[in-house]
Parts: sequence; structure tokens; C-alpha cells
Amino acid sequence: MRRWHVLLSTSAASLALAVIVLHGVAAPLLPSHVNVRWREATTAAQRAAAEQELALESGEATDQRTWRYVVRNRTRGNLARIVSHRLIEDTYHIDPNTFTLAIDPSDAPPWVQSVARSSVFQQGETWLPTILIVVVFVLLAGLWPLERRIASVASSTAVRRWHVERARLRTAHGRTVYALALLALASLPLRLSLVFSGGQFYWGDESRYNQTRRLAAVLVEGRFDSLTQRLSQTDHPLFRLIALPPAIIEALTGDNPKIPGAYFALFSAFNVALIGLIAMRLGAVPAEALAAAFVLAVSASFFYFARHLLPYDAAMTLGLSALYLGAGSESRPQRSLLCGVIAGCAFLTYLGYWTLAAAVLVIHVLLGASVTDITRRAVFAGIGLAMAIGVLVGVSALGGKNLPQALLGFSSEVNQGTFSEGWRLPWAYLWHAEHGLLLLWLGAAAWGLATLRTGMLSRTMIAGLLGVAVVYGALVLFSVGLSRFVVYGRLARQLVPFFCLISAAAFQTWRRSLTERMRVISTAAMALLLLAQATVNFSTPLRQVFPADFTARSSTVDRSITGGAQVIAVNAEHLYPGPKHVVLPSQYEVLRQAPHPLQFIPYQYEGYTPAQRDALRSTDISMKLLLVHER
Repeated sequence: MRRWHVLLSTSAASLALAVIVLHGVAAPLLPSHVNVRWREATTAAQRAAAEQELALESGEATDQRTWRYVVRNRTRGNLARIVSHRLIEDTYHIDPNTFTLAIDPSDAPPWVQSVARSSVFQQGETWLPTILIVVVFVLLAGLWPLERRIASVASSTAVRRWHVERARLRTAHGRTVYALALLALASLPLRLSLVFSGGQFYWGDESRYNQTRRLAAVLVEGRFDSLTQRLSQTDHPLFRLIALPPAIIEALTGDNPKIPGAYFALFSAFNVALIGLIAMRLGAVPAEALAAAFVLAVSASFFYFARHLLPYDAAMTLGLSALYLGAGSESRPQRSLLCGVIAGCAFLTYLGYWTLAAAVLVIHVLLGASVTDITRRAVFAGIGLAMAIGVLVGVSALGGKNLPQALLGFSSEVNQGTFSEGWRLPWAYLWHAEHGLLLLWLGAAAWGLATLRTGMLSRTMIAGLLGVAVVYGALVLFSVGLSRFVVYGRLARQLVPFFCLISAAAFQTWRRSLTERMRVISTAAMALLLLAQATVNFSTPLRQVFPADFTARSSTVDRSITGGAQVIAVNAEHLYPGPKHVVLPSQYEVLRQAPHPLQFIPYQYEGYTPAQRDALRSTDISMKLLLVHER
């Protein structure tokens, strides 16, 4: 049995197990019902509007004003809104202190009721979906060595292959792979802390995940009549397929943005290991590969987006995977073909990363050993790219959409901001996101360019310089030169993986000039400096509070504090195109205050003009909860 056959079967079995557990065991235990007592003057139209606003479904009247509902959105913010809604007099099954939904297993079998009422389950049920996701991935990680063993035993030389594999794992290469995996694993908890602190659906683009939710609902309910049409969407078309696993879990257990948030955070962490594997494919020694991964792990621009339901990190994973395939020195048509296919998938996952796909293909082609090899690589990589796009074009045509025309139209819509600043925005954005780390990158790149004429550059340095040149050149050409799209921070972060390769190559050259003792000291000092910079860069995202969470908390202010006086929230919304004009009452008291997310400067490079950024920085846009005092 081939290795990929075994891995595919174990992956399918693991996913099926998770679905069975969620649907057959966990779903009956998860709390889903709430009783709502509406105020006496509430009309049927007002009640219907509030039900839609609060995601209350399948309402059943238990008396004249009390209804029993299934809560579709079980986040703490939504439960807080239910408790404090102006039309709702009282609720049952919602804890007013923690805003969690109490378990109501009255309709479940007796054994389910006993489990549901246990203290262990009541404390851990909110984490169940996340735990199951982690279990699936751990199971797959554990089955990978088993799969290798099965594949080995299946051959006629099983014993010899097994010993060869064990010997290989003892080599420096094998140890480096495990070290990269540990580094990626160590970077995951911080990203998960971002996810569970909130912030999902702050950006308008995150609403595209709702398309995947609707697709998952269709699949779970077995309604396939509109499946082709739902798959033929033209804005980042592959993203909705990649996002299906968490959406299916939500369809079975209820909407919870932390589930897809944790899922997308896995891509962000995996990119850390992936850049180290790319360096190894390019010929880097273990210390150099670990340096590339470590620099990416401490990069803020590859950190703070992990909390949002956006396609950037998933597209980056595909782009870097294509680079990993294309970075090898050996030339095989099937490898070039696959490199093109995956690069095309990166582009189709997030259309803005077409420059990343272009850089990957340029690097793959130009690293060829001869003119013939370069030509062969270009032809097969181009065929692979065309195949990936062609499949999506065909699916879109079946759904009545013209994908090429839609892609051209989409590019013309990327116009929030200023075309003319495309040449400098990447550096301004990276400075505010990375600070001293950008200086390290620019210094390493300058050294690489200065050494270029000697012909002594490593393949890692060459690949990094090529990537920076292609990405930055394309951004400047299509913004400043052709005015086709505006450059944003999320586009500028495509430069970061290539800067990591450049820095690692420069670091390795510098290490070779030192004595063994000085290598240890200098490496430790450099790591401490980078960690210190990361601590500064990461601190703001880790403390951020977003308008939806701020408003939900504000709605729970104790009435004994306010005395029935009016309470208003200021700046508790997404501010675009600039600060809102706020007229403050003549007498007020600040009950609660938090920095607005846009006071994190890198966020201001997502569609704001220089004038709008100046206005945001010169105005107090912090979110405030004010208690208005009557004269």
C-alpha cells in the first residue's frame, strides 16, 4: 500500500470519527435552548426582528409572553445581548454573570442527562469543539509514523527499510525537522490566546466565512441542489472549501467563531515550520533553517492576523508549500507540475497573493541547472498553474459565473487607499509592525546585494532576494505604475518569508566566521534580542479589545452603579473612513475605557489614505462607556 493511500485513509477515518462524536455524542450534550420572557408591550413584528437579531430560532410559545428558542449564536457576546435586550424582560438557561448557556438535557436519553449534569462536563463543554479539533490533529500526527511503518512493512524489504528509516531519523536532518515542528507547536498557544480573546468579524472581509457556513449547512442537511452555485463564488473561491472543516463543526454544534479562529491559527503556526523546511530544501544547514523559522515565529505581521477569519494565512501556507516543492535542486516534471498547481491554489484562496504565486514560480524556474532545465520547469509549472485555474473556471461556468471576467473586475475594486504610495507603504507598514526586525531584514538584504557580484551567494539567499524583488516589484508596478490596485499591509506581508530566508543565510555566513564559543554566545544574544522585540510587538495585539466585545461588556454594567441614568458608548464601532464626529454630553462620567483596535498602527494600513491615518492618530478614538449626568 502506498504511503499517501494510508495517510488519506487514516485522515478520512479521523475526520469521520470526529463527526460521529460531535453529531452522535457531543451534540445532545451541548446546551442549545433558552427561554425568553418578552416585555408585555412587545408586538409580533418587534419580536420577529429581535429573534433574527439575536439568532433565536425554532421558537415555541410556552405561555402568552414566554418562548423557548434554539440559540444559533452561543458566543458570550450574543448571550449578553439577549440578557440586556430592551424587549426582553427575563431569560432562563443563561447565567447572567458568566453569559454561558446552561445545559438543558430534558429531551435527551437518561444516560445523556446524567453525563450533562456532571460537574466535569459542565466545566468543559464549551471547550469540546476545540478539544476535538486538537484530538484529530494529534491523531493524524501520531498516525504518520504508523503509516510510514505500514508502508514499509508492505514492501518485500520491510525490515531493511525500517532500519534505514530509523537511521535517517537520527541524522541532523531528522532532528532539525523535529525541532521545526516543536518551534511551530510552541508558537501556537499565543495565537490561540488571540483567538479566544475575541476580534472575529471585526473586518468586513471576514463575512466571507459566512458563505462557508451556509455551504456547510447545505452539506449537513443533505441539500445538494444549490451546491454547484455555492461553490462557484468568484471572490477567493478556494477559501470556502479550505474553511469547510470548522464550518461543518459549527453546523453540528452551533455558531462559535472561536472554532474557525483556532482552525486558521493552525495555518499561521504551520507556516513557521514550513519556512524552515524550505530553507532545508534550498540547502541550508540545520542552524540556518532554524534561524529562518525562528525569525518568522517572532514576526508580528505573521502573528496578529491569526485571530481573524481571513484567508491570508491559509493562502500563505499553500504558497509556501509550492515553494517547498519548487525549491529542490532535482528536476522532475511532476514536481514542477505540482508546484504550479499549488501556487495556483494559493492565488485562488486569496486573490491578493497572486504576487506570492508569481514569486514562487519565478524562483522554481530560475533555480534550474541549465537553459533546458529552466525551460522544462517553466512549461510544466505553467501547465500546473493553468490546471488549477481551469478547474475553478469550469466549476464557476457550471454555476453560471464567468471566473476570468469576475477576477478582472475584482482587481479593479481594490481601490480603498492611495495608488501613489504603493512604493513606500510596505516599508511603513513593516516598520510599525516589526520595528527593529525590519532593520535586521534590510541589513541582511543589503549584505546579500553587495555580495551578489562575487557569485558566492547560497541558494537560500538567492531565493530570498528573488522573492523580495518579484513581490515588491509587482506591488509597485500595479499600484504606482498601472493604478490597478492599492497596496495594503496584508499584501506587504508577502515579503516577510523571503526576508526570513535572507536573514537566515546572512546569519549562517556570519556564524561561520566565528569561533565555536563565540557562535554560541552570539546566537544566544541574537535570540534574546529578537524575543525582546517580539515581546514589544506582540503586546498590543494580545491586549486588544474589539467593539463587539466592548459593547457586550458595557451592556452588563450594574444598574446599582448607573442608578437608571443613561449610559452611552463612544467609538465602539469600526471607524471608516476616519474618526466619527462625537458630541459629548455636558456632564458625564467615564465608566469604562479601552484602546480602539485602530490604535494598533498596522491596522491603519488596510485601506486608509495618508490623510485618514493622520486623522486617526491625531484624534482620541479610544472606546469609552459614559454615564450621562442630568443637569
